Amino acid sequence: MPMRQFPDRPTIRTIIPIEELSLSERKEAKKNALQYGFDRAKVRGMAASPNELVVRAPRCRADFGTAAEGWFTAALALVNTPYSVFQAVPTFAVANNNIIVWYGAACLTPTIAGGLPISLLTIGQGAAPGTTYAVFNMEDLTAYQIVAGYFSEPIVFEPTEVMNITVTCKVVTGLPAIVPLYGYVLEPRGPVVSG
Repeated sequence: MPMRQFPDRPTIRTIIPIEELSLSERKEAKKNALQYGFDRAKVRGMAASPNELVVRAPRCRADFGTAAEGWFTAALALVNTPYSVFQAVPTFAVANNNIIVWYGAACLTPTIAGGLPISLLTIGQGAAPGTTYAVFNMEDLTAYQIVAGYFSEPIVFEPTEVMNITVTCKVVTGLPAIVPLYGYVLEPRGPVVSG
């Protein structure tokens, strides 16, 4: 189960501009994202307590098999076309001992005459189109100096789940879009990685 489900209300998935959040709200969002990850690790039997896990930032090359370290798409060449945020890697299977939690995203690509060159950030499971977990309109963030936001609820991927995370091209630039995702990788404490 990628997200907590609340039977008495609909799941609301929005992106909240980072400039609308206070420092304490940002800290709380990160803490909440970690708790979602800890809860899933416990349910999966990966750890009985958070002390048995290492929490780290995602690494594009090591975790997602990208050619270069960095959050960017292939060159934006076709309007209304989805582009993977993992460069040329369209989908990625989470390692069998990892939990990945996403809590926000940004677009560091400068706006141009047509505005932000991307529009929708889509997070799903399985090969595209797969199952859509969330769609965020990145253009909602362009009224702010920092084009970044936190998700209203974290999105959690469990071991071996296949992720597909794309942005939709709005303006052809011939250049990659820089779209960093904010998140954590949780993995069992072990002999190689320890905290």
